Amino acid sequence: MKKWKKTLGIVLTAAAVAAAAPVGAGEPVESVPVELGITDPDAPVSHTPGLLDPGIDPGPVEAVPERILPDLAPEAKVKWADRVIIALDNKVIAFDQEPVVTPEGILLVPLRAVVEAAGGTVEWQPETRTVSVTVAERTALFTIGSRLAKFPPELGQGAVEMAKAPVILAGRTLISEDALARVLGLVVKDRESDFLNLVLPPAAEAGEQPAAPAEEESILTGTIKEIVAGERKILVEGGPMASGEPSLTWVTLFEDTELSRGAEGESITLADLEIGQEVEVVVSGAILMSYPAQAGASAVVVSD
Repeated sequence: MKKWKKTLGIVLTAAAVAAAAPVGAGEPVESVPVELGITDPDAPVSHTPGLLDPGIDPGPVEAVPERILPDLAPEAKVKWADRVIIALDNKVIAFDQEPVVTPEGILLVPLRAVVEAAGGTVEWQPETRTVSVTVAERTALFTIGSRLAKFPPELGQGAVEMAKAPVILAGRTLISEDALARVLGLVVKDRESDFLNLVLPPAAEAGEQPAAPAEEESILTGTIKEIVAGERKILVEGGPMASGEPSLTWVTLFEDTELSRGAEGESITLADLEIGQEVEVVVSGAILMSYPAQAGASAVVVSD
């Protein structure tokens, strides 16, 4: 890794997260579990995102207070490093609200800093608690508390489900890392435990709205070890990893996930799934780095 990567990092400290601006008029006075310091969410940052001074020492890393995101149950060991560098075309992006790694290992990224570094615009719509983003000739809508990212109706594109719903911390909207590519169309050039390097997609022809990024699909085979019916999730155990531990993946079954049994494709329901069944999962989208890993399924086939 380049020399500057040894000295730079995006450091989350309890003090940084707690340093929220005062709440403005007309906003809720009761405690808001996942929103701290909501004033004008996504007001323009006070600096131009770009390359940080390599001489700056980001200081020690501190633990993320559990009270920040109490709804995110710690069901997985985080695989992201304590310090994560986020860059656009190898230029480190500066944040006034640092990224957050949830207990499940999902990286939440401040939206405005990334979009502005990419030359895009961000507009906060307080009436609907929605953020309208335009970047790389693509427009998307993120609503606080909703896992569905949407596109303008005139484009006729379906919604995209993100790993986590956007939240507001210290007056900044944070989105899950998977949405950077799946929703905004940014290209992940390098992705390591301590480094995420994004690049803009190839320029579209004038006046052309880029199509939504194609869903990644891969096949996951294994045994059902746990079923959480209320959350429509199953824990699938696969073969051993390099460490010798079995691979574990929490698989989310969406409302349109196709469930079937056997080679003939007999249609079944969630209630027909049982612990110990051998399954083949068609994974839709990226598998998130955590242990257990996390993925969504477009189809699940139970072996006879």
